[in-house]
Amino acid sequence: MTLVPKTVVDEANDISLALCDQRIWAANGTEVEIAGHANISFKLAGRDLSTNASMSPDIEDVMLVSTG
Repeated sequence: MTLVPKTVVDEANDISLALCDQRIWAANGTEVEIAGHANISFKLAGRDLSTNASMSPDIEDVMLVSTG
């Protein structure tokens, strides 16, 4: 699961947020609010990539996860 701060969506004009009812919890048991999902494009090490990400107002840094 990739998590992105909701401020990224708020500052970008080209990201459409799809609402969802997903619930997740931090390691300390605190629920993390998920505002929605979006497909986001980004550049990493000079490569253009995209991923489906969950947006949250509760996080401050991108948490990019690779599944393989």
